[in-house]
This record gives sequence, structure tokens and C-alpha cells, in this order.
Amino acid sequence: ALGTALTEFVRHFLMKDGKILKGADVYFELKDLLSNSTPAQTEAFLRDLHRHGMFYAKFVDPTRDPDQEVAEKLDRLRRLKVTVAYPFLLRVFDAFDVASLSHDQMVQTLDLLEAFLIRRSICNMPTNQLRRMLPPVFDAAGGAGSGFIDGLRKQLGGKRCPDDVKFAAALATEPLYSTAEKNARLRLILERLERSFDHKEPAELSGAQIEHVMPQTLTPEWEQEIGDDAEEQSLQLLHTLGNLTLTKYNAPMSNNPYQDKRKVLVESHFVLNRYFAEVERWSPDAIRERGRTLANRALKIWGDVGRMSS
Repeated sequence: ALGTALTEFVRHFLMKDGKILKGADVYFELKDLLSNSTPAQTEAFLRDLHRHGMFYAKFVDPTRDPDQEVAEKLDRLRRLKVTVAYPFLLRVFDAFDVASLSHDQMVQTLDLLEAFLIRRSICNMPTNQLRRMLPPVFDAAGGAGSGFIDGLRKQLGGKRCPDDVKFAAALATEPLYSTAEKNARLRLILERLERSFDHKEPAELSGAQIEHVMPQTLTPEWEQEIGDDAEEQSLQLLHTLGNLTLTKYNAPMSNNPYQDKRKVLVESHFVLNRYFAEVERWSPDAIRERGRTLANRALKIWGDVGRMSS
């Protein structure tokens, strides 16, 4: 069932207790582990490997998890492409499977991990640090038990994770639209912002595209809309959160003037786009203001990882 992910799974399985292994080490590690084992020990090892393989299959394809809430959270982690978290997650799923972590603790863990990864990523903290940081976290947090979530917050919070001020500032000002990988992350952020309004009849997100309100190519109308230093302002603001939204009317809107786009956006079924009803002119200040508004909203979605539950 794991197909191409099999080798990576075995590596992550061998790393779940905190060991750091490269792909090339896997064969030797397995050989060392099994060379002196009795047939019974080998069988127990393979059984354990298979059980963890069933968890791993859910990381690769979250639709395999019958619990919809868990499946959705796993899918977001999958879209963030941070497989470095998988050795840690194997421990979490194992603990949940044997009932030493509750369903609530498991769900909280997935949320904390997502907030940790999003915050670090938006603040451009190096991902290569995670390779060493994450595998030992399960034991460092005190292992499975009633204090696990507080232990996890201590491990992931502090210097390891940006606080509210840093995260909100970066989210409002950093260019978020660029490579395919960054755009996948941006899409996830916009989708979570849209869902955070808790609409009773949520609009269907599949098929929606990322839209630049101020377009990537400035027309004379747009230069007028933006005002002084249009080129310079566009360079600074084009790919920031304030100028980005979701729509299914991407092509018809194209480089149209703001007043035309605004009509379409205001009619949108996405709650995210109701904002434009109040904005007469899409000026640099208006873009910055929307960026700050959305960044503040994001603080409630991806809360401060280190903040202890009272």
C-alpha cells in the first residue's frame, strides 16, 4: 500500500525513537537490528513494522483514516510537505492506538504541529533544523500521558517557534506567492482563513484559484488606482496576503480595474471576499490594512504554540 513511500517509511520508523538517519543508513541499521535476533524477535519486529506501516499509510493518504477530523488535519500536514514530522507522528499514532493518548490529545497534537510548522515557515526559519529537532520531541515532552500536551508546548514553543507579534508581522508583509510549494502553503492559509468564518453553508473550495486583486501586470487604470510610485508599491505588495484571495472567477477578472473586480468579489460565495464591499479604492494602504486584518485572524487559527493551557 505504501508503494514509493516504503523506503522513507522504514527510515522514519527507525527514527521514531529519536535517532537521526539518512536514507543510506537504513539498510545497515536494519542489519544491525536483526542480525542477532531470534526468530521470535524478528517476527515481533516485523509485526510492529506492519502496525506502524498502517499509520504511515494514513500520513501519505489521509482519506484512509475513518475519523474525518483527524483525516482533515493530516491532509493539511501532507499538503505542507513536512515529512520530517512523520517519525514523531508515528509515536503519536502508536500511543493513540494503545490508548495511552486520548483522541483529544491526538487532535491537539496535530493542531500544535500545524501551527508550529506554519509559523516557522512564514517567518522563514530553516526547515533543515527540523530533521534533528522533531524526532526526539515525543520523549522530550515526557512521553504519552496526561501531561503530554503541556510537555509538547514546552518543546515546540519558546525560541523554536515565532510568537504572535513576529508571526503576524511576517504574515502581513512577506511575499507568499512564488514557487509551487509556497503556493500550496498559501492556498492552505487562504482556505483556513475562509473556513474560520464558520459559515453555516460553506462554499465549495475545490476549483477556486488564488487571485491577485492588484494584478501582476499593471494597466494604466491600475497605475492610477495605486497612485504614486505604482511600480515600487506593486513590487512590495503584489504577493502579500493583503492582495491575495480565492475565487473561481480568476480568468474573467484578469487585469480588470478594481471597480470591475470589486463587483465580482462582492457577489462571491466566499466570506473572505465580503471585505471588498467596504473598500472603495484598492490603494497601497488598503492592501496593507487587509494584510494586517487577515494576519490577526490567523493568530486564532494557528495559536501561540508555547502558550500553556490554563
